[in-house]
Amino acid sequence: MKPRSSPDRRHERLAAEHRRLCKRFSGLAAKFEKALRLRDSIQRELASREEELRHIFKLNASLISVVPCDRMYDMVTRIAHGLLDTDIVVLRLFDSENNALRVVSNFFTGSNIIRELPDIHKGEAISGRAFETGKAISVYDIDNDPVVRKMKLVRIIRRQGARSILSVPILFQGKPLGVISTYCRRPRAFTPKEINLMRVFASYVAAILREAEHHRQMHLTYFNTISSLVLTLETRDPYTQGHTERVTKYALLIGKAMGLSAEDLRTLRYAAEIHDIGKISIPDFILNKPSSLNKLERHMIELHPVKGAQILGPLEFLKQVIPIVRHHHERYDGAGYPDRLKGARIPLLARILACADSYDAMTSDRPYKQKLSFQQAVREIRRNAGKQFDPAIAALFVKLLKKDQGA
Repeated sequence: MKPRSSPDRRHERLAAEHRRLCKRFSGLAAKFEKALRLRDSIQRELASREEELRHIFKLNASLISVVPCDRMYDMVTRIAHGLLDTDIVVLRLFDSENNALRVVSNFFTGSNIIRELPDIHKGEAISGRAFETGKAISVYDIDNDPVVRKMKLVRIIRRQGARSILSVPILFQGKPLGVISTYCRRPRAFTPKEINLMRVFASYVAAILREAEHHRQMHLTYFNTISSLVLTLETRDPYTQGHTERVTKYALLIGKAMGLSAEDLRTLRYAAEIHDIGKISIPDFILNKPSSLNKLERHMIELHPVKGAQILGPLEFLKQVIPIVRHHHERYDGAGYPDRLKGARIPLLARILACADSYDAMTSDRPYKQKLSFQQAVREIRRNAGKQFDPAIAALFVKLLKKDQGA
């Protein structure tokens, strides 16, 4: 057998090397193609999330006028949690009166919940720095960052297991309104795409906050106009001047003692301040009549809660107030007006307002009667507990009045 020449052996080696390189490049190409597919999948997912954000906030923008701020803030933290699948989300808004970033909502997974987070100032901690600089700030691992882990606020969050942070400022036309901070209980490097997604989210939040403020100011203007009408009514009757202010004070005293939510207290205050708006339809000669009313005049007086509800009816932002205004003259035993509701069928806030309103009427001079003393009024409330008044509310109110009087 003729031995192979040196060029033949060199050709075989080159062919083997070529096959090895082709096999290697084939593997690399497969990996590269897989990486491209993964990148495309991530980009599609992020694009889908951005589109989802647009739909969510388009819907939410239409709800701003009817959704209380507290619930809107909670929606923001829940959505932020879902976008990046993090463990903790804290929403802070800038409070210009106190020159601080105030926590308005937070979201936690698991059982550990921070009940109270402190206010922070511009430049303080990660959230304060994001607010001050107008730029997103991320921390991969708190434990391995000697500067961050010494921050007081970061230590509070770290006790809940947080390891990584992403804080994104909420900017409207370049002006910072607040900060969304999200945390993971493991070290995590937030990608540029994720950070950009949170920036997009924060921009939608900024637009909604501005729209909500516009609605709030508009509602406040409407409400102040109605309140002015009520105060004008009081000037028609010198015996009822200051009545609205006192009733509001008593109603809120009861509501706070009962542990009502901030939203319910706000509704109760609105209702107390405009509960007599329906009296605008009643002639002065009836309101100021020094003798007892005849049947027709009594009927007109008893229509004022209905008239009040009708006046407020077109105002969507006062829809929670309307049933309180309508039913604040119902009696617990069902003998009140206008609908003769009984017991728990009467809205709770209307039962509170009924007690506050009646007490002030008892302790104020009227054209047809002299006012009662404090002790006499307290006896009347006790005597009518379970009849005119909710017994639990009546007992609490008497206790609060006695404490206020030092009795």
